[in-house]
Amino acid sequence: MSVLVGDTDVEALGAQEVVDLVLDRFHPQVALACSFQKEEAVLLDMVLTREPQARVFALDTHVLFPETYALWREVG
Repeated sequence: MSVLVGDTDVEALGAQEVVDLVLDRFHPQVALACSFQKEEAVLLDMVLTREPQARVFALDTHVLFPETYALWREVG
């Protein structure tokens, strides 16, 4: 099953191409949910490199590692 954004089959794209497509089509109405895990750290870098004003949010469970909070403060 294909996932389409407009006429584009997103399944056939690389990660940066998906980020570019989403930002081109939906910014500023789109936001990245970030848990500061490895995958989100990569996506966070890709998104903020492309669009420094992109919206990013995280849910604070109050049980994150101190290093996670430090990174969150640095990025925010």
